Amino acid sequence: MNLGRHEEHGKGTDYLETKVLQGFITRERLKRLEEEVSSSFQWKNYDLWAVKMEAYLEALDLWEAVKEDYEVLPLPDNPTMAQIKN
Repeated sequence: MNLGRHEEHGKGTDYLETKVLQGFITRERLKRLEEEVSSSFQWKNYDLWAVKMEAYLEALDLWEAVKEDYEVLPLPDNPTMAQIKN
């Protein structure tokens, strides 16, 4: 799973801000959603939490990385920064 994949498309947070704005989600709303998602998980409300988590990851353009079954390869000893980022 490559959760840092948004770095490949642009300038990191600039790209993230663009994706957030494209999705009509403000930074303030994204922050509230993050707090709601992280504080609302309990097994009794898993279905609601799962929907919120998917929406949160979609807003960050990370859902595809989570949804797909990517093989995570182990890093070699003393990896380079490029190997760590990928």
